Amino acid sequence: MTWCARVQARSRRARGKRPWLWAALVIAFAVYGAAASVAQNAAPQALAHNASAGTLEHRVNVLTKALDLDAQQQVELQRIFVGQREAVRKIWRDPALLPAERVPATRAVEDRTADQIRAILNDEQKKKYNPPKPAAAPDKKPPDISAWMDATRKK
Repeated sequence: MTWCARVQARSRRARGKRPWLWAALVIAFAVYGAAASVAQNAAPQALAHNASAGTLEHRVNVLTKALDLDAQQQVELQRIFVGQREAVRKIWRDPALLPAERVPATRAVEDRTADQIRAILNDEQKKKYNPPKPAAAPDKKPPDISAWMDATRKK
């Protein structure tokens, strides 16, 4: 009889007798397996660093293929992405900022990063890169919400 068949037979016999014991064993083996897997790997900080480094490398590789960047541009792009990551970390770790303030600050960092990337590209590459967001036309007035406000007051 195989090991798996023996375990199944035991569990069928003990199903009604001590279900808590089997649950405790399953939990113990799960905890032991998780602890053993963490112990075999590097420290959690090293894992987080490797994961983010892989992401940076992936972003650089994607833009390198899409825009046909040379070696110097790749180095500059890597530097730009590292700066962006540090700026976003600083924003999200700052306890003085309210959560509602963090999103606009992060978007401002993204816009600044896009401008820095455009600065290292040549004209041909700029055409392939995402164009800047169109600015609002100066002759266009902001929307008038007075009609909407009047309608809500009447109700």
